[in-house]
Amino acid sequence: MIWSDITAAFRWWLVIMGIGAAAVPFGYWLFGRLPDKGYAFSKMLGLLIASYVFCLAASLGFLSNDMGGLIVGIIALVGLSVWAYRQTDRQLGRWLREHIGYVLTAEIGFALLFAVWVWVRANNPSITATEKPMEFAFLNSASRSPSYPPLDPWLSGFSISYYYFGYVMTSLIGRLAAVPEMIAFNLGIAWLVAGSGLGAFGLVYNLIAGLKESAGRLLSVPTSKLALTFALLAFVALPLAGNNQMLLEVLYGNGVGSEQFWSWLDVQDIDGAPLETPRYLSPNGEPTSGWWWWRSSRVIREYHLSGRWEQGLSPIAEFPGFSFILGDMHPHVLALPFAFLTLGLALSWYWHELEDAAEPDEEQGLFVTIRNLFGSIGTGRLLATAVLVGGLSFLNTWDVLIHLFIIGGAFALNRWRQVGEFNSQILGETIIVGLTLTVIGYVLYWPFYFGFSSQAGAPFILPMLMRPTRLAQYLVIFGMPLFAIVLLLGTLVATSSWRGWAAAVVMFLALPMGLFLLLLLWATGMAVVPAGTGAISGLLAELGIPMLPPGDSPFEWGMVAMRSLLPVIISTRLAYIWLTVFLAGILAAVVLLWQAQLTVAEDEDQAPRRQSVMTGTVPFVLLLIFTAALLTIGSEYVYLKDNFN
Repeated sequence: MIWSDITAAFRWWLVIMGIGAAAVPFGYWLFGRLPDKGYAFSKMLGLLIASYVFCLAASLGFLSNDMGGLIVGIIALVGLSVWAYRQTDRQLGRWLREHIGYVLTAEIGFALLFAVWVWVRANNPSITATEKPMEFAFLNSASRSPSYPPLDPWLSGFSISYYYFGYVMTSLIGRLAAVPEMIAFNLGIAWLVAGSGLGAFGLVYNLIAGLKESAGRLLSVPTSKLALTFALLAFVALPLAGNNQMLLEVLYGNGVGSEQFWSWLDVQDIDGAPLETPRYLSPNGEPTSGWWWWRSSRVIREYHLSGRWEQGLSPIAEFPGFSFILGDMHPHVLALPFAFLTLGLALSWYWHELEDAAEPDEEQGLFVTIRNLFGSIGTGRLLATAVLVGGLSFLNTWDVLIHLFIIGGAFALNRWRQVGEFNSQILGETIIVGLTLTVIGYVLYWPFYFGFSSQAGAPFILPMLMRPTRLAQYLVIFGMPLFAIVLLLGTLVATSSWRGWAAAVVMFLALPMGLFLLLLLWATGMAVVPAGTGAISGLLAELGIPMLPPGDSPFEWGMVAMRSLLPVIISTRLAYIWLTVFLAGILAAVVLLWQAQLTVAEDEDQAPRRQSVMTGTVPFVLLLIFTAALLTIGSEYVYLKDNFN
């Protein structure tokens, strides 16, 4: 690493620090209910706001894609923070003095992680292989296009039809730091690693610091120290932790385990008789530069209903450590720090006081109800949330609905805790909030959607007519976090009231049955239309089920085909049912705990419930667990179709 590269990295760090410092007052206003007042998210917050103002104004023709336009974005951020500082009665300075230890810990950790990954990228700086050339072209387009939207580097005369916001952000930092694109690419990866680590640090700190002091006393440790300890662990673990395939790789490569075990586990490249020399070592014992670690992101082997292995098709389950080592600037990597930003925002929604939220009143109209609802939330909070969540759609469109669901869930849990029961009013309010954020977010990012063409294509959602994922392979991917999740849920269920058992049983039984019916509905929809009869015919032929070719009545043929397929689908689902049972059990446990701890019986005093640990951040943690389980169980039954099918 030469001196010019070191100074480039230092300038990059200085720009990020400056943007973060400019956003601290606005973060203090927006995240005021969090223990750290949003300090850990300030860099992501500032970068998103400055980039949004610049990109929007440039796309509408008000600004040029030059240094002047970038500075306008920074000025807008500073102006917003000045306004926020005045709204908070200038309390920020006192908070910073009282929490200087937390601030220094966050900044030192960020600087160290950034420096470490600058060194990592300096040892492998080439922008070649995989999708790096495409991403480098997008970065250059974001920097060099005379106007916005950025020009498509492949199709002359057209703008980029992709979620390119992350490349705009990287370009903004690079140009403010006077760093050329070829260096900015690798410094951008280092920023994403450090920013994601800082986001994990902030989220974990706020989750644990939000617990009651009784949680800390159980371990004879003050809650603030407990929070800082686990936050630092998250800081380090996010970029380094992988999945269990890496451990299995070591065991397999050193001759541990029988051939029968590895064949049963059935993970490609580590199946059959174990090796005497690991794949990550050469025959003479030296570390190899081969791509042996690639398998950790593609653990599952995909099988057809007939039992045939679909070679070359493995569901991709990348984890942050893999993506950071790979060094690609994919949108899902560019969005990682900002995913933590919106999770922190969701936690602030969970804690936000809603004293003015209207109680049910049959005489008041819908307009008055909505006005009171928005008044309790606050117009500024609603708009800021729409900007941040809408930014995820511009960063990595696949993320936005997930995080919108979490914010809606946080709002619903907040109201549930306040009212003492989950009722139709809370459900209606949550739907109104979700729809409002969706509409505002779409309007705020309209220039992006206007020129965007998604890779997802009709019919968009398809039935999962393959063999379900085995529980063993699922645990290879998610075993480490699931160990903590199962331990937490088991402890809470064992010490909690079971008065919500009926709702838990309904969740355990109804959700898998509903998803299975959805699978059958979508499969039937495929079978009865000419566009889908080919796929169903091929599946029947592979299974050896005799069927006449589709005739003049596709609907009748499709219904007969589905009746023929149904026994095979049911028998396969039952043979590989354990993952569904496991995930349905997690979802049921979450519902049981919500019902037991947030719902207050008519003859019960609310005071004891409000003194429970569950009145802290645990219900929000359960929401994150619920969302993750819902996502993974859903993909076992239906999936989203894109250009790669």
